[in-house]
Amino acid sequence: MRISNSNHPESSPTSGEEINITPGFEEKLTLFWEHNRRGLLALCLVVLVIIVARGGWDYMAAQNEQEIQKDFAAASTPENLKSFVAANPGHVLSGVAWLTMADDAYAVGKSVDAVAAYKESLKVFETGPLNDRAALGLAMAQLQAGQNTDGEAGLKQLADTEAAGRGVRVEAAYQLASIASSAGKIEAIKNLADQIMQIDPSSPWAQRAMSLQMKTPASADASAPSPAASVEADPVIKLNLGEN
Repeated sequence: MRISNSNHPESSPTSGEEINITPGFEEKLTLFWEHNRRGLLALCLVVLVIIVARGGWDYMAAQNEQEIQKDFAAASTPENLKSFVAANPGHVLSGVAWLTMADDAYAVGKSVDAVAAYKESLKVFETGPLNDRAALGLAMAQLQAGQNTDGEAGLKQLADTEAAGRGVRVEAAYQLASIASSAGKIEAIKNLADQIMQIDPSSPWAQRAMSLQMKTPASADASAPSPAASVEADPVIKLNLGEN
């Protein structure tokens, strides 16, 4: 609204002069605060509660994680490990516990228990190095248990998967080459040895594959031992998971 005043600008407003009486920014801000004060305070309170709750949740989660780590470190027996995985299903350390139990079972020839434990570990480790490790262990345990079709299929999948670690791939290929050697499959040994050289020629498994190829007689026949017998008799075919 403007009021006109034709006299001096500092004189009282008359009909000849227009004076701007539109509220300024500070006045608008004051009016906004007066009209919305309660809502703004409530919003600030909600934000504050969220921040405090998030901080408390993070603190509790960190404390819980520390307790889980302590419990895992204290689980030194198979019974303790079983109790740990039962109390912490799906946790990454439960996957490690299953893997530990599987390795122990495989080492003493309890192949059925090893197969079951490796499968539980794979439920936790869906990808990554520990998944590859558990998959290799599962394949070897299946061979040990006489589940040759599943075991060889698992080894082949690992050897052919480019995303898997090189150490796991070359070991899987070597195990297949060793099985082929026991079955007298000369061409298969050569192909697997070539595959190992392509994956990692500097690996100890590459040297073993070449040695295996040279030791396999060219006149190998069907009288060679079965793959299952080879897994039990050959001291080289073992779960060597320390090499990557």
